[in-house]
Amino acid sequence: MSYRIEDFDGTFHTTDHFDCGRTRQNEFLKDQAWQSFQARHSKTFVAVEEGTSRPVCGFYTLSMGNVEFESAPEQLKNDWLPDYPVPTALLGQMGVDEEHQGNGLGEFLLVNAIARASIAAEEAVAAAAVEVHAVDETARRFFEKYGFHRMPEDEDHLYLSMDVADNIAQLTKNVTLSGELV
Repeated sequence: MSYRIEDFDGTFHTTDHFDCGRTRQNEFLKDQAWQSFQARHSKTFVAVEEGTSRPVCGFYTLSMGNVEFESAPEQLKNDWLPDYPVPTALLGQMGVDEEHQGNGLGEFLLVNAIARASIAAEEAVAAAAVEVHAVDETARRFFEKYGFHRMPEDEDHLYLSMDVADNIAQLTKNVTLSGELV
């Protein structure tokens, strides 16, 4: 299958049949993603099949976040700005419809999210890392496979330094920036 990533439009994209196997992510996409965007809390990006563009096959959200200085790993701390929260790009929600799982769409969504966060950190807003809260051990292993590390005080709270995110974005920019997985 061939996919394209677009900005989510709650008045256009259909989510009625979306089921990633996790109630929280399903409900977020169906009931809260559009309102969250309108309130400027997060921005949702969706994967759709080429030629269809309406039914959502997968999604992720990005927003700005931060980690308290005391909780941040040493790699992210800045010695000349002690006690200030460390700015992050937060990968808040992510899911792939069960019908589309197992074909690389989850990896494609993650790499696209990392690339977008890297570009935003370079061009628009500061961020020292991409952070995510894994919903379970399977999700944690998925993120760790792509270079995410556990925060010192919470094994389900993970981060990817922006240096690594920049490298991933640079290596994959031809694929991720076009937003197409063929």
